[in-house]
Amino acid sequence: MKKLGLVFLAFSLLALGSCTTEQKKLAPEKATDAETREFRHADAAFKKKNVPQALKEYTAFIQRYPGTNLTDQATYNVGQIYFEQGDYFRAARYWLAIVDGQMASSNGDRALVGAATSQSQIGHYDDALNLLARFKITETTDRALASQAMELSSKLSLQKGNSLVALQDILLAADYRV
Repeated sequence: MKKLGLVFLAFSLLALGSCTTEQKKLAPEKATDAETREFRHADAAFKKKNVPQALKEYTAFIQRYPGTNLTDQATYNVGQIYFEQGDYFRAARYWLAIVDGQMASSNGDRALVGAATSQSQIGHYDDALNLLARFKITETTDRALASQAMELSSKLSLQKGNSLVALQDILLAADYRV
């Protein structure tokens, strides 16, 4: 009877271990020529520092075309605009839409670090550290971004009183510094 219970327990743990809570992200659709023109118009306003116009056009683009390959860049740029204006709550919200969204994004790592930075700016240190724990450094990870993430993690860990983790993270950040 004990063997049967152990076999059942082992099978249950194996089954649970193979389950994943991470969803596979969907590939975005390629933007049409008309959608690309709309995005470029918003992007031109952004590059010319016409912030109100860029915000208006990017947010309209995001609402009209939520699943294109340009939507994540528009969403990232809106987050960047809000961050630069000091509206860290909105910046985090837009960047988290990329991180936690259903679409695959080339901006995922930058959005994750941006959201963590925004959370730290509004005093949500635990939320920022939880986001940084999701940041995975691989061979293809941008080294400057990895260094920025580890420096932020070090700063937050020190503020939370975890000096050993802070030291480990700052040494790791130095390794990734370009």
